[in-house]
Amino acid sequence: RGQVLAHYKRCGWLPRHKQPAGAGYSRPVKASSDEARKVRALWLLLHELGLVRDASERALGNYCKRVLKVDAWQWADGKLYKLIEGLKDWAMRALPAKVEAMRGQLAPHHAALPPELSEELQSAHRELQRTKANNHRFDAFNGMYQALKAGLNHINNAQEAGHGIA
Repeated sequence: RGQVLAHYKRCGWLPRHKQPAGAGYSRPVKASSDEARKVRALWLLLHELGLVRDASERALGNYCKRVLKVDAWQWADGKLYKLIEGLKDWAMRALPAKVEAMRGQLAPHHAALPPELSEELQSAHRELQRTKANNHRFDAFNGMYQALKAGLNHINNAQEAGHGIA
């Protein structure tokens, strides 16, 4: 058995250690308030940006426990704003560079976008320019990121469908 386990470990398998009964909470607590849903959305954004390795509810719960010193979401009422602002700050470490990279990817295809996506991008760009002097620019950068993501998805879908977009 030891040799088999050693072989699996050499191949990249990692053992999972079970928590003893009663350690932590047994199942993840889903986001129930608007603030909790915002925390979850920010956590998923951090995962998209490559800043969070595990996007699961359990990982988010563990993070909340570390930051807020509470065992579960339902006990964090009134404290989630602290978590939200921390997650926004964390996202801003990568969001500006990601937005610039995505702009570069989309630039050659901008003319192929439908008018509604083109307008969405222009509106997001205007909002980003308007808030440049403001230190709290997360919402503008996130808006630009989401618009660029929609534009790139449109281009990728058109390419996969064979509509001749190069």
